Amino acid sequence: MKKNPFEMEIQHKIERGILTLELSGDLDVSNFYSIEKYIKDIKKKFKDVCVDLEKVYYIDSVSIEYLMHLNNALKSRGATLTLLNLFGNMRRIFEVSGLEDFFKISNT
Repeated sequence: MKKNPFEMEIQHKIERGILTLELSGDLDVSNFYSIEKYIKDIKKKFKDVCVDLEKVYYIDSVSIEYLMHLNNALKSRGATLTLLNLFGNMRRIFEVSGLEDFFKISNT
């Protein structure tokens, strides 16, 4: 259980060789390094990675930049990053910034 609603919580599941990271809380410079560390070792093991943002209420530019780097790294080896469940303000951030065209986005 999270101590603070702004803390980032990470859960993952693996189905059919696809890694899905389920994030909840705020994704910002104070906690994205924990996600980077978490992903660093396991991203090479999976062809496709999904990041479920349904329970993320805030994302800062540093975290968006990290997702962009992750997307490029996966693409460079023929893998795919999919952002899942972007709704409300989160969706608007990606629309306004033009990032909808950069990322594969799916609402499940």
